[in-house]
Amino acid sequence: MIESKIIVCEASPRWGSELQRQFLSDRVDVKVFSLDTTLQKRVAQISEQIATIVVNAKGRVVSSFQFVSRLGDIPHIPIVFLVLPEADAALEWVFRDVGAVNVLVEPFRASELAKCCQKAISSCR
Repeated sequence: MIESKIIVCEASPRWGSELQRQFLSDRVDVKVFSLDTTLQKRVAQISEQIATIVVNAKGRVVSSFQFVSRLGDIPHIPIVFLVLPEADAALEWVFRDVGAVNVLVEPFRASELAKCCQKAISSCR
C-alpha cells in the first residue's frame, strides 16, 4: 500500500527517475509530470495525498516560477522543493519568496534530494 506521494515536475526526465530508484523499496509513489496549465488543477485535486512537490526549473525558470507562486492558492499545499541549475542560483530567494521551502542548486546527488523528500514525508505522518 502506498503511504506517500511525491510529485516531480520537470521538462525532461532526470530527478523523477532518480527519486523512483531512491524510493523503490519504500511505500512512496513518485509521479512525474511536465509543467503545463492543467498541472495545478491536478495537484489541487490530490493535495492532501502529496507529501512533497519537486520542481526542476532547468530550462523552464519562468513557468516554474509561475507554477510555484500559484501553489500558494491551494489548501493543504505540500512542501515544495526546487531544483535550480547553477547558472540560475541567484534566483533562489525569488523562489523562496513565493513558496519554495528548499532550493537545491545543481550539482548535487540524488541521495540529497531523496533525504529532503524523506524529511517531508516524515513530517506528514
